Amino acid sequence: MTRYELSIALRIALKDNRNLKKQVLSLKKQIESNVKHISNFLSVPYIPSAMMLVPDKTLDLDALPDLPGIYFIWHDEKIVYVGQSICLANRVHLGHLNCKLNDMVSWLVFPIKDLDWFEHLYIGMCRPSRNKGRHYKEEL
Repeated sequence: MTRYELSIALRIALKDNRNLKKQVLSLKKQIESNVKHISNFLSVPYIPSAMMLVPDKTLDLDALPDLPGIYFIWHDEKIVYVGQSICLANRVHLGHLNCKLNDMVSWLVFPIKDLDWFEHLYIGMCRPSRNKGRHYKEEL
């Protein structure tokens, strides 16, 4: 390799190195932004205990907020389903395929943009049986 070829190879390597540094700085900024976003969720709200029976024809819809949030379906004092809705009152009022006789419901209100994140979080935390695609069987 001649001196000229070596100097060209060196320039190319230095340019690639500068590009890599820019990419690393860009990735670092993205990571810092994501860490700030995640840190906002570190104080996860506790799951409220079951509050009312569903499906119940006398269900008081005024008790349910007309807001987006995460709802929890309970059976025998265990969370068996976690879901999200942009209108909690309508979701519970319209009925739910995962609601069985004597089930209860509780909920937490969240902004719409955070529903997916919190739903996945609570499914991961609670491991509800009806979220896993398994059929629910009544105990005899």
